[in-house]
Amino acid sequence: MLASTLSLALGLAAVASAQCDTVEHGYQCNTSYSHNWGQYSPYYSVESNISTGLPDGCKYTFANVLSRHGARNPTSSKTTSYAALIAKIHNSTTSYGADYAFIKSYNYTLGANNLTPVSPDMYCHRTKT
Repeated sequence: MLASTLSLALGLAAVASAQCDTVEHGYQCNTSYSHNWGQYSPYYSVESNISTGLPDGCKYTFANVLSRHGARNPTSSKTTSYAALIAKIHNSTTSYGADYAFIKSYNYTLGANNLTPVSPDMYCHRTKT
C-alpha cells in the first residue's frame, strides 16, 4: 500500500508539471503513471489490432456507447487510509532521500466518493474521437 500511495503521489507531481498532460491530450505525457492508477485513472484508449473502420458494403444503423465513469476521487475508506498513511510517514520519518523529499511537505488533499472536475471534460473529448 505504501508503494502504491508513493507511486500515486509521484505520478501526480509529474503530471502537474507536464503541458501535454491535459484532458485534451488524454494525460498521455507520463503514461507510466497515469495508466497505472487503476480505477482512479482518467480515460484512455488501449492499443488494439482490431480495425475501427466500417467493412466494405456495411453501413451504420445503430450505435450504443458503453462507458465507465470518469476519473474519481478515492472512496471514503481509502481516503481515510491514505491520509492516515501520510500522517504515519510524517510522524515516523526523520529523513527523506532526495527522490522522496517532497513527501516531507506533502498534504493529502483528495476528496472522497465523487468525480473529479476533469470527469465532464473526459466525456466531451471522448465523443470527439
